[in-house]
Amino acid sequence: MVLQRTMPPSSPSSSRYMSPQESQSYGVFEVSSSWVAKHGEECLLVDIRNLDDFLGEHGHIPGAELVPVSSLEQQSQEWNMETPVVLISDDTSVAAEAADMLTAMDFSQVLVMKGGMQVWHQRNLPISHSW
Repeated sequence: MVLQRTMPPSSPSSSRYMSPQESQSYGVFEVSSSWVAKHGEECLLVDIRNLDDFLGEHGHIPGAELVPVSSLEQQSQEWNMETPVVLISDDTSVAAEAADMLTAMDFSQVLVMKGGMQVWHQRNLPISHSW
C-alpha cells in the first residue's frame, strides 16, 4: 500500500482499499476506525497516548505499539519509513502535530485514526488492556 499526502491512500494493485479522507482542519490524512480494523495489519499502529490510557478503560488496539509523543522522535528512528504509520490518540490536535513531525522526518505514509480509542471502543472493535 502506497500513500501520498497529495491524494487519498489507495492500493495500486487492488480496489479493496477504502480511500481515507483528508482532514481540512489539520491537513493530515484521517482514517476511520473501520479502515484501521480492516487494514491495520498492513500498517504500524502507534498509540501516542500515555501508559495509563493505553491500559485504561478504552484499552488499546491489539498489536498497537505504545509510543508516547515525548518519545516519538527517538522511537521512530527504528521504523521503516515506507511502512504506513497510523497514529492513535484521543486528541486530534496532538495526533496532527505528531503526524507533522513524522512527515518532516520523511515518513511519507502517516495517517491519524479519527476519533481515537473512544470511537474504536464505541464500535465494539477488539481491544486489549494488557501490556
